[in-house]
Order: sequence, then structure tokens, then C-alpha cells
Amino acid sequence: MSSIYVASSWRNQVQPEVVTALRDAGYDVYDFRNPAPMNDGFAWSEIDENWLGWTPEEFIDALMDEVVIEGFSLDYGALNECDTCVLVLPCGRSAHLEAGYMVGRGKRVIILLSPIDFEPELMYLLARHCATSIGEVIRILKEFNLTCYEVVGSGSGLEKGDIRVPALDLVIEAKKQARTSMADWAKQSEKEGLGYNKTALAWQIAKTPHIRIDISLGYFANLLMRAEEPKIKEPDREMKWLLEKLKVVLNEVIKKI
Repeated sequence: MSSIYVASSWRNQVQPEVVTALRDAGYDVYDFRNPAPMNDGFAWSEIDENWLGWTPEEFIDALMDEVVIEGFSLDYGALNECDTCVLVLPCGRSAHLEAGYMVGRGKRVIILLSPIDFEPELMYLLARHCATSIGEVIRILKEFNLTCYEVVGSGSGLEKGDIRVPALDLVIEAKKQARTSMADWAKQSEKEGLGYNKTALAWQIAKTPHIRIDISLGYFANLLMRAEEPKIKEPDREMKWLLEKLKVVLNEVIKKI
């Protein structure tokens, strides 16, 4: 099940309804209005009631305030932990920066459009998904949970792409090149996998139809230990489910590279 960062504005009256609807649908949702127990979210007025009258220099000084750092840390930490962002319009610069950060990290973004102050925006194509109702957002999320997806703008061509698999908390760095550079590819796989606990490298052996999948020794050992059924009194249903999902993912990888 996806973990969702709802990005919006304090002035957006629909945002609380979106958070409630997503939670009712079973999703883990981060709400910037209530980011932690007994916390009502960050507001510049906590520092200075006249914050709208600050000069740029005063703003820069305020960025080092402990209250600002705490508020930023909560939101930033949630951006890294969540695999999906729902941008609820209308909203301002902060929410759009958050959505852009998620796109840059290769995570999924859904933009919930609104007729209020609506203007067409070309760069919303980065998100790939726009919706006009919370019901449509939930439908898109359900489709996400069933499949893996290719990262927007990934790769040098249409035949290869880096792939995210939220259900397995997995990122796959896909390669289709004549020369093999395993060390560099492994480093890139680890770097691109920020925000995911598991990374893998998939590459097509030159001039052959064969696909090679490389995973870390630690992850492989973990899979082996979990798969030792004689030590398990009852069938490991979770492991069986993960292996079935892995089969689906590998088939998708073969198609994409």
C-alpha cells in the first residue's frame, strides 16, 4: 500500500477532505497540518507575526531558527519516506517545490486539479497523472499498487528505463549498452535508489537476448534465509507473495530493456 505525501496550501479548504478520503481508503498519509502527535504544523507566525513584511535579508536569517528547522525536517523527512505525492490545487510555491522534488526522486506524483484559479501548466506533464476528483486519484493509486512503473525522463531512449516497484520497495537500474561497466552501474543503482530500501541492476548482455539481474549479497542472503521452509512451522505466505510479485516485475523489466 502506498505512503502518500499530500502537498497543498494552508488556504486550501479541500486538503483536509483529501487526507481523510485517502486514509479511509487504507493509505498511510502525511498531513502537513498535523505532521506529528501534538503538532499543528509549521507557521511563519510562530517566529514573527509580521513575517509578511520581512525583507529578503530577514528571511534568510529566519531560516536558521530552530522552529523553522524543525518544521522543515518533518516535511522533508516525510517527502523521503513517502513513495507518492498528491498535489492538491490550488496551492503555491512550497507545494509545487515538494511535488517537483518527488518527481526528481523518481517517485509518483498525481495532481488533483481544481476549477478554482485554474490555469493550464505545461510542466504538469512531469507528473504523468492529473485527476479532477479524489475518486479518480484513488483509482490511479490502486493501479499503482498493482504494477511497477518507469521513471519519467529516464534513459537515453525509449527501449530502456529505470523502474520503480513500490510493492517490493525496489528500484531497478536498467541498462542496454554494448560495454559492461558493472562497478559504475552498481554505484548508479545505489544512488538512484535513494528512498528505496532495495536496489537491483538489470542489463541485457550485448548481442544476446539474455537479461542479467544483479542484487546485493545482503539482500540475496536475506531472501535465502526467509525461503528456508524447513525452519518455518507455517508456510511463509508473505515470502510467496513477494516471489510472485518478483516474477511479474522481471517480466516487465524484460519488456522495457
